[in-house]
Amino acid sequence: WLFIVALGIAGAAIAIAGTHSQYDVRLLVWVVVAAAVAGFKIRLPGIMGTLSMNYVIILVALLNLDVGAGMIVALTSTLGQCLIHTQERPRWFQVVFSVAGVPLPVLAANLALHSGWVERGDSSGGVALLSASIAYFVINTVTVAGIISLTTQRSPLEVWRTSYLWTSPQYLVGGAIAWAVHFLNKGFGWGAILIAGPPLYLLYRSYTTYLGRIQEQQDHLGE
Repeated sequence: WLFIVALGIAGAAIAIAGTHSQYDVRLLVWVVVAAAVAGFKIRLPGIMGTLSMNYVIILVALLNLDVGAGMIVALTSTLGQCLIHTQERPRWFQVVFSVAGVPLPVLAANLALHSGWVERGDSSGGVALLSASIAYFVINTVTVAGIISLTTQRSPLEVWRTSYLWTSPQYLVGGAIAWAVHFLNKGFGWGAILIAGPPLYLLYRSYTTYLGRIQEQQDHLGE
């Protein structure tokens, strides 16, 4: 726990130190949008955890701004995820781990996004964004599954397989949304980020409906 937190804080500090000041207004808008999107949360089965749609806004920020600005968006939106629309008030160490842990998947996504060999092979950026989505998914879910396994006496692989593996398609679809918003941003300016709202909400509703039906079936079988 301490290792992940310390590593995340160090990575965030280094990334934010290089943020360009000309992003002030745009960065503020993206932070507000990401914090709002963070309220779209999916409760994960079998564990006390949620999955937020904010990773899409984080990917778009990495594409259109820089890693420092993307890091600020990630930190503020993750804090919003912990505090907005929560069924139970999170404990302080849960908030600290969530916020301090998110820089690791952000840095992994940025590394994949700007990988030289990927950029040389695909000028459209689609493969790079797909790689970034996968990198974010793997690092984010593996680190959280590892911590949960320490408190539940379950193997990390079991926690990851049962509670996180099924969310991988959502990350891929979210990556596609981020790619579309990125190209709209080129043509219509940074206000195009607002266009991400409706598809993100539809993605959120589809997963919550799916999980709701599974829960109904389990309740019915238990009667």
